[in-house]
Amino acid sequence: MSVLRIDGASLECVEKVIRHLEDIGNIERFSVFSENIPEPYKDVSNCYISHGQRNEIKTAYSLILECLDSDQEVWIEGAACGYSGTGPNCTIEILQILGVRMDFKRIISEKWIQNEEVVLEHDLNLIIRQRNKDQEDADLNNEKLIKVMMKFKNPFDKWKSKEMLKMIGCIQPLRLFGGNEAESYYFRVPYHTVQEMSKHTTSNVLTLHERLENIDVEHLNNLIQQIGYEHNAEMTSRIYERAPQ
Repeated sequence: MSVLRIDGASLECVEKVIRHLEDIGNIERFSVFSENIPEPYKDVSNCYISHGQRNEIKTAYSLILECLDSDQEVWIEGAACGYSGTGPNCTIEILQILGVRMDFKRIISEKWIQNEEVVLEHDLNLIIRQRNKDQEDADLNNEKLIKVMMKFKNPFDKWKSKEMLKMIGCIQPLRLFGGNEAESYYFRVPYHTVQEMSKHTTSNVLTLHERLENIDVEHLNNLIQQIGYEHNAEMTSRIYERAPQ
């Protein structure tokens, strides 16, 4: 078994997980500890060089990911559980990036979760819109262009697709445009989404950048499909009929 060790403070660990998404792939189970960290995850020797001197420190890894597609574990230092704070928020964000579906309140309330088998979903739903300068910013009624549903095989493909989509528009949670009711109205998914962090919501609105406000809708739809298919997504899209001007 190989081990990928991710060291650092909480936010730093989140960024490092994102950089290693392709290496991590899908996970099978995870463990997270706030106290009594078991062997072999505590007092792990790490070395670093400072001012030409070799220094050794002991590190405890509190979030352990078991990879599904490889004989690898990922040990993460800056995560935690069992209280409200940065460490547990780091755990929740990492698990959501990896597509885990669970009651994330457990990360706050439980001090020890071991060998938790996971359910994964890597969905990305979008309402593509143009901003109507004559309407309220959060009004979708006359702005909708395309409805898109994408299902990816792993978190890396989803992340890369989302980064490419950000090049054509601003992505915001759909709940900002009508609350949780808007999510259930436009997209029905077989899992709860109310605990999703705003950066990692399943259902979103993509508002086109101004430079694309005159783009042909068929061309835009083809572009979005190309992004999805390049990242092995199963996807469907629907172009909304525009009201006569």
